[in-house]
Amino acid sequence: MENESYFIIRPHKLIFWCGVFSCVTYSIFFALMPVLFADQIGMFWLTYALLLPLLAASVFLIVYGKRWRVLVDGNKIDCQFVIRRRQLYFQDIEKVKLKKPQRNTPEQLILYTSGKRLFSISESYRGYPLMKQRLEHFSIPFSTK
Repeated sequence: MENESYFIIRPHKLIFWCGVFSCVTYSIFFALMPVLFADQIGMFWLTYALLLPLLAASVFLIVYGKRWRVLVDGNKIDCQFVIRRRQLYFQDIEKVKLKKPQRNTPEQLILYTSGKRLFSISESYRGYPLMKQRLEHFSIPFSTK
């Protein structure tokens, strides 16, 4: 149940599923590498070195898609990032930078607290319109610079 005072902001599910698809694809390729490059040891290690970062990136997409969320409950904000967790209130947010869309990029909100960037959310994230409305409700200043 999502309403104005309680909602969750999450990345699009496509991020998670792209991570799953690429992880499965790279894992299958890793399993087939000894057969494909049985007599080409140099090509085997080159391919291994090129695919390992891609596999790590796909695992990161899976973790990011599952763990990253911002839960808003009244005036409390509970942020769960990939590794760390943080709780704050709307009163703690100093300013919000509104990044207008350019070409094919979605609009973005970048939240700042204590002079540091807290997090950014894109227009494609679920809960984005509710968060923007909630920030306006608490009269937090928006800047476009």
